[in-house]
Amino acid sequence: SMVEMNDKAGQVSPGTLTITESSLDDGRVTIEAQLEAQGKSFLPKNWNVVLRRTAIYMKNGIATNIMKDIDMSKYIIDDNVSQKTMRFVDDGFAPCTQYSYKLIVNPGDPSGVMKNGQELQVSFNGQDIIEPQTDDSKIGNFSASNNTLQDRIHLQWSLDTERMYSIKVEKYAGSWVEVPIDPKMSYFDDFGVEAGRPVQYRLTMEYECTDGMKMLMADATGQRRPSGKIGGFVTFQDGTGLFDVEVQLLQDEAVIESTKTDATGSYLFPDVFYSEKPYTVRINAPGVTDFDRVQISVYLNKDAVNHFNQNFVSSGSFDVDGYVYFEQTTVPVYGATFFVDGQPVVDKSGKPVVSDNDGHFAFKVVKGARRLEVKKDGHDFMFGGLYADNNGSAIEITENQIGIFFWDKTKVRTIGRVVGGTDQGSKPLGFGLSQNNLGDELRIVLELEGNQRSWLVKDQLNDALTVRYDTIMHEQTVGKLSNTVTTERHRVVIKPNIETGEFMADLLPTRYKVVEVSAKGYPSLFQKGKVAEVIDLSDSLTTKSIISDGKEVSYRAIYNRIFRIEPSVDIVEVSPKTGEALPFVGDAIYSEPSMAGG
Repeated sequence: SMVEMNDKAGQVSPGTLTITESSLDDGRVTIEAQLEAQGKSFLPKNWNVVLRRTAIYMKNGIATNIMKDIDMSKYIIDDNVSQKTMRFVDDGFAPCTQYSYKLIVNPGDPSGVMKNGQELQVSFNGQDIIEPQTDDSKIGNFSASNNTLQDRIHLQWSLDTERMYSIKVEKYAGSWVEVPIDPKMSYFDDFGVEAGRPVQYRLTMEYECTDGMKMLMADATGQRRPSGKIGGFVTFQDGTGLFDVEVQLLQDEAVIESTKTDATGSYLFPDVFYSEKPYTVRINAPGVTDFDRVQISVYLNKDAVNHFNQNFVSSGSFDVDGYVYFEQTTVPVYGATFFVDGQPVVDKSGKPVVSDNDGHFAFKVVKGARRLEVKKDGHDFMFGGLYADNNGSAIEITENQIGIFFWDKTKVRTIGRVVGGTDQGSKPLGFGLSQNNLGDELRIVLELEGNQRSWLVKDQLNDALTVRYDTIMHEQTVGKLSNTVTTERHRVVIKPNIETGEFMADLLPTRYKVVEVSAKGYPSLFQKGKVAEVIDLSDSLTTKSIISDGKEVSYRAIYNRIFRIEPSVDIVEVSPKTGEALPFVGDAIYSEPSMAGG
């Protein structure tokens, strides 16, 4: 079969479409076509071939058509510039349905409409319309789970609601017994079967065919898996789980399988086969002592399929209780996590134990724990977070640890300036390029936001120390300028450089309230209507840099107070006699000669 193709200009195009194979064999349709250039050495790129498949079936005595277009470019088996060979195999047939096929050449209409295309009818042994024989075993894609599910056999099929009139599922139990399925559903779970014994099922669907109603059937065999589950928890007496503890499953003293507990202390052997002999569940936790029992015997069979709550409880633990503070303060660190011998510490629900809003933590560890650590992303702790002695050596947990501390050394280098106007405020920070145009006695006062209990100064070795003084050098400035930072119990006072208005300060990564920004003659450098503001440095943990003229200044946060005076204009009238401002603008007295305004 051959057809010439016309391009959009209406001229004969150098191409022919040839059907090289059209066959129906073993319930499969095979269509092979060749698109070949004629008179030219290449085919236009925008040409395409579409296979239009039309399904015709009966519904209530009326023939119904469903068309589907198949892009043959996805089925090219031989491709070059002058010739394309395409091969499509169709085996997705429905019962009592007839099919016809057409090849359509589409000369690249971007709208996708094939009105300019040429059609070529595909024939099979002289027949344009065929009805392939459908294998009953494929009816409804009927299947049954086989030795995969422990508690049931799962049946599944495809519903053909458009063509199917009725559906029935039966199982063989000495005779065929109908299963009570929902006709709108495409699955059924059969729990009433014995494990390890094959069960035969039959699906029956009724279709309307051209020669009347027809019952089509498919069979499937399923089997319930003869196995069950054994599981439980490994915990301390308060219910806190032991993580990563090995639990073994044995029979006749031989280890069959082993697993490890999760963060909640849970373990599970999910697929244990029925047996007349008992199984043994054994705990294998070197270093963890004082378990209420070390092994449990379990019989698993068809009458006792699942065995949960096979628990092990250890009284061999120590209490750990303490606080996480920022170094040389009593400011709490919230959200720090803990690790024992490399494993995360979790609570009864399996969630990580974290320090609370007061920095407090409490949990249990197994006896003999050798390494206790604290961590928080972006934070730097003393001794790398290790619970250690003064030499940095790990302290082994041999007794309860109450009232211990971890110290967080993290600081946020904060830079900024206090100046007037955008001319000075917009210059690169940290290089001494701006000019203090507000006068003497510049200062910024910070307090902990929402926290008046914590001390910003608390030396563990010198309780009398209540104030800390720091001078911070501006290394990238001419003349090595500096500013001072005074830290008191409950506030931080920053005095920017008197020449530039710039400052640097190493602050805690927490929330501060800026309660004062002032200068001599300016009791408040906040804009009108504002008396304070909050800066949150909690997440300012990434070091950044500013580069100017080949110099670099590193920082983690910026705080600027660029003061602007709102301009105002007062209009007054001055007395010609005294030169003083009058309380009004205009004449005090106005006289009119007549009522007519003359």
